[in-house]
Amino acid sequence: MPFGMAGVQSIVEEDEDTVGQNTPQQERTNAELLMDIVPLVLDSLVIHNPKTVLLSNLPAWLGKLQASGTLRNVSLIENAGPVTPALLSSLVPAFRAIDLQKLELGISYSLTDTNIFTALNELPQLQELTLAYYLVCRVITPFAAIEC
Repeated sequence: MPFGMAGVQSIVEEDEDTVGQNTPQQERTNAELLMDIVPLVLDSLVIHNPKTVLLSNLPAWLGKLQASGTLRNVSLIENAGPVTPALLSSLVPAFRAIDLQKLELGISYSLTDTNIFTALNELPQLQELTLAYYLVCRVITPFAAIEC
């Protein structure tokens, strides 16, 4: 059962590199515990190195957090590799529902410009965007790859 909190300064999920290897069951349990935290007032949600299990539950958690009416900023920063095109598409309705105004996305090698701009096109209330990306210096032709 979710519980409300008057104020939250920081919620930290330990980085998998600093903790022993978690089993899938432990990661699922950690994500479920985190999803039960529903602050009464929350302006920004920042998740460093988001993991797949947490991200797959994020739309439902955002639905719970929407009740506060104050959440407007979501940051999935640093290694956002688990943010796939399908996951980003599943987050768009939740982002729209909370009237998302600021979005930060870390590096995800599976996202393309098309994926990102398709999602952004569905978020007309978005005012600020920060993207971390890597420059791909290869042009692939039917005959060869050309390096920059």
